[in-house]
This record gives sequence, C-alpha cells and structure tokens, in this order.
Amino acid sequence: MKTSDTVREHVRIRYVVPARRQGTSRFTVVAGEVHNELGLHGRVPLVCQALASKKLLEENNLVLERREGP
Repeated sequence: MKTSDTVREHVRIRYVVPARRQGTSRFTVVAGEVHNELGLHGRVPLVCQALASKKLLEENNLVLERREGP
C-alpha cells in the first residue's frame, strides 16, 4: 500500500467514520497530527496532498470547505 493510500485509509477510519457515527457533518483534520499518528518523518507535504485529493473526497463523499497553511 502506498503512503498516500495509508493516509487516506487512516483519515477514513480515524476521522470520517467517527464523525458520521456522531452525526457530525463537519470535522477538522490537521495534517501534522495525521503525520504524527502514522509515525511518518518528513512527509507532511504528502499528507497535505492526500488530504486534499479528489480520491479521498470522492471515496468518502466529502467536500473540502477550507484549507489553511502554506
């Protein structure tokens, strides 16, 4: 599994599924937190790219409302 796939799967399990169970329609994902949770080193740009990817958004029926940072 590619690192970007691992990031997307982690976000789905750790953020998307719990938000839906709670009936929450909005939630925040912080790239640095995902990076640390996965034990990655120097891969923050990859995490940011995976979080904004069309694949993540479409597979989970999400809409990116806002992106902050560089």
